[in-house]
Amino acid sequence: MYYAGSNIITLGRHLKDFYKEDYYSVGFDFGVGTITGVVSDKNKGDYWKTYQIKKPFKGTYANTLFLVDKNIYFIELDEKSKFFNEKSRSLIIGGGGYDPNPLYKILVSKVYSETYDGLIFVKNISVPDYNLN
Repeated sequence: MYYAGSNIITLGRHLKDFYKEDYYSVGFDFGVGTITGVVSDKNKGDYWKTYQIKKPFKGTYANTLFLVDKNIYFIELDEKSKFFNEKSRSLIIGGGGYDPNPLYKILVSKVYSETYDGLIFVKNISVPDYNLN
């Protein structure tokens, strides 16, 4: 629950520290799909760009979870589970969205069972349609 391996404590971490076992943290992961991210450009200014992730990144939890024959599912992360107790890479995408340059800044190693109590996995994500007419 530390942001990208830094010493920045997330809101989820503050809540877990305050509520202890009464707090249930749910994470989100995905395999493939369309995602946006902010691009900072000195000439054009900041703008949103859409990216296509065509396959899960190697060495990630998503790479294995993508193999399950379900489009969307929930997993209770048991601390006894060997798979979720091993460090694996995961995309850490915050308010700025996806930024593949450089990818190492958002593809970080973590242990899911230490980070979340449960996990929602979506096989294929898409950019939301904000036309709410």
